Amino acid sequence: VDKEVFAMRPMTCPFQYFVYKNEQHSYRDLPYRMGETSTLFRAEDSGEMHGLTRVRQFTISEGHNVIRPDQTEEEFSLKDEIVDVITYIGIAFFLVAILIQFVVQRDVVDGESMMNTLQDEDNILVDKLTYQFSDPQRFDVVLFPYGEGDEELCFIKRVIGLPGETVQISRSGDIFIDGEFLEEYYGFEDIQQDKRYLAADGYTLQEDEYFVMGDNRNNSYDSRQIGGIKREDIIGRAVFRIYPFKSLGFIK
Repeated sequence: VDKEVFAMRPMTCPFQYFVYKNEQHSYRDLPYRMGETSTLFRAEDSGEMHGLTRVRQFTISEGHNVIRPDQTEEEFSLKDEIVDVITYIGIAFFLVAILIQFVVQRDVVDGESMMNTLQDEDNILVDKLTYQFSDPQRFDVVLFPYGEGDEELCFIKRVIGLPGETVQISRSGDIFIDGEFLEEYYGFEDIQQDKRYLAADGYTLQEDEYFVMGDNRNNSYDSRQIGGIKREDIIGRAVFRIYPFKSLGFIK
């Protein structure tokens, strides 16, 4: 190897490399040490690592990664490292904020209106991105505010009726959409006659409304009492249960 070239050879750890110059092989004599982040640590005479040097590029020669002095950057101080770490943390927090605002959020189920699909205190992930590009589908489990514009407290229910449809619940508890029987198996039990409310005689949705119900049909406050849910009020779709771990999995 040329006297102005440093070569790196693999050590026992697959992510660690040592750089040696010419015939110098002693650990204490090694001028550089490379970590998994492509950062070179300069070795002092004492054998301790002090200061950092970054590698801009390297070449391969006879199985070794070879670095010329002009391929390294100037050493930088601990202060520079701290600034870098703070910058990375700031970027990470920013990305997490974007993720929570527009992509996914975690929620905790409060109550039993979605039994047996969801249980009280289940921890779930809500997909907020899909509905930016498409509309809710029948049987989606959706999240929407309990009060106007209040996303701190939300309902979680299942979509039964789509915009423009008429939803009716018969005396026997069957659900009809535009006069057609709706075949579905999500209900925890048959709907009681006195729990039909607005859907007893048929409820027609506006072009921007959805009819939602809890799977625990006789113990749920939903569109049968409050009417259709505006499309703009739907926050997202519950897609995954993360706790309890024994029930970990996608929500259907």
